[in-house]
Amino acid sequence: MKTQLCRMIPVFALSFLIMNGFTDTRNLQTDQNCEYGVLEECPDYFFDLEQWEITERDDSYHIEHIHNADFTYELVWDAGGPNLSEVKDISVQHIAVVYLSGSVGTSSIINIYRGLIFDKDELKFVGDFPYRYEDQSDGSDKLAQPEWNLKEGILHIKDEIEGIDTQLEL
Repeated sequence: MKTQLCRMIPVFALSFLIMNGFTDTRNLQTDQNCEYGVLEECPDYFFDLEQWEITERDDSYHIEHIHNADFTYELVWDAGGPNLSEVKDISVQHIAVVYLSGSVGTSSIINIYRGLIFDKDELKFVGDFPYRYEDQSDGSDKLAQPEWNLKEGILHIKDEIEGIDTQLEL
């Protein structure tokens, strides 16, 4: 299993991890001259939906990890503002934090969901792309949906509505 390297995490966050079931301290290294510890392997729940929050600042919305504000990203948002929806595994080292960016339309209201790709090994956001569209008026699947296809380490994202056709090496 490939080791996931987590950046420096404040001691209080490590205490939180230990209090919530992380008891394998073999991978925990501390330096007496440092206020931080290095967690070489992050527990799976470190990337669960509950570990992320949306904050508002300077007329924009950001997603950030509740234990490390360095993991932050400015979100795309529409009317109504963003709400977290789910976390999806894309690959062994990548997740998509799916969020409702808002709703658009007049006679037909469309919810727009976006997927924010996070690299668990590099501990950084890779990009923010359309993930799904939902028609609130009739619940139909008539809308063209974004396509996310992973093949041989390449994530191909195609979306007719936003005109996106991109490939990411994961």
